[in-house]
Amino acid sequence: SSKDNTFTSYAVKNSSINLGDGNDNLNITQNNSSGNLDIAISGEVSYSVLYDFGSGDDVGSFSSDGYGIKSDVENRHKVVLGEGDDSFNISSVYSALYNSILYADEGNDQVDLRASNQFHYGIHDSDIYLGDGHDYLTLDSSKNSNIDGGDGSDIIKILDSSENYIIENLQSNNFEITSSTDGFFKLSISNVEHISFDDKNISLLDRTNAGKAVIRGNSIYAIVDGPSWTEAEANANKLSGYLAS
Repeated sequence: SSKDNTFTSYAVKNSSINLGDGNDNLNITQNNSSGNLDIAISGEVSYSVLYDFGSGDDVGSFSSDGYGIKSDVENRHKVVLGEGDDSFNISSVYSALYNSILYADEGNDQVDLRASNQFHYGIHDSDIYLGDGHDYLTLDSSKNSNIDGGDGSDIIKILDSSENYIIENLQSNNFEITSSTDGFFKLSISNVEHISFDDKNISLLDRTNAGKAVIRGNSIYAIVDGPSWTEAEANANKLSGYLAS
């Protein structure tokens, strides 16, 4: 598009892409020479779009000067990587995955989702299911999104320093990540084994059975019970910690 705020421009609209079996490569680039925000690979003024890569070791690379894949509430776009060791990335100015769904499915997959605009999030109101396999997901930011790692050993890489984040163990293998510097950052994860930051790696394997715990930067806080301060402190000592109010 060449004029500001005059019309929408989507690369794929009201359509489905089915690549079938085999090792496929899908590259989509959406350019925007205007200041119009309604530019996307697939946008919200559209019926649900399906990107189905099928079986095989596939590569998908999407680049957009606007949004990546952006859906409305009723017609959520879907990316299905299918069986195989797949590589998929969205690099966009605004949110890479907005109110959309990504299924990585079976295989050792690598997914990279980033938004370059500091006021937008790599994933926003989206759901990601990594499926079976040892998967590696890289993202720069998240707002109200969910990731289920499925079976296998999975790593989520957050492109920032760990000191800016709080990881709370809600129950069993369910965690919530928030940011101490961004009140809107929120990422809920389940069945994920490792979180990687620019400065450190954190294993969640030994946190899943430790009750409710909170990781803030280099410190780990766990909630302990006791009928008195002395007994609660003793329970904290069993965890190699000390009691704080």
